[in-house]
Amino acid sequence: MTLLTLTQLFLALAFANAYAEKPRETSPQFSEAKSIVNRIDRDLRSLNSSSQTFVTGTDRGGRITIYRQDSRVVRIDLTVGFSNTDRSDTFYYSMGNLIFVKSKKVRYPYSESKGFDFKKPEAVFESRYCVVGHGLASVGKSENLDAATASGLIRDAGYLMRAVENNQRIDGERLMK
Repeated sequence: MTLLTLTQLFLALAFANAYAEKPRETSPQFSEAKSIVNRIDRDLRSLNSSSQTFVTGTDRGGRITIYRQDSRVVRIDLTVGFSNTDRSDTFYYSMGNLIFVKSKKVRYPYSESKGFDFKKPEAVFESRYCVVGHGLASVGKSENLDAATASGLIRDAGYLMRAVENNQRIDGERLMK
């Protein structure tokens, strides 16, 4: 094989893999995850919830809210407050396994006379990700994740689930790594 043929083969495989990793909005995997997420969000008020705040080493700390259907954790909301931004990640679970993540970052406007205006958040980004295999794939017009961010979200989702299941206090420093 020539170098050109090998290069073409490599590119074809890379593109095929990239498209295979992105869940189609009509795929059964995405449809099932979307159905579960929509049901959880629709029934949120009827789910058992509990919250705790924790120290993160950031200016405004963190907050976690856990939603349970019966005794099973179905959703965990994590918010970490920085000086002028909030990072919120919502993790959805089915049978104890992560299936979907919503991630959002907001910034608060600042003025010399009033400081930060926490009543007027401005969206910096908002993205949705479906679990595909052992990774996250962006959904719709969401930003594609770099490998470090994707593995960080998956790591945080697993850590939070284990901490909740074992009734452990959240270690905010661990989440900030």
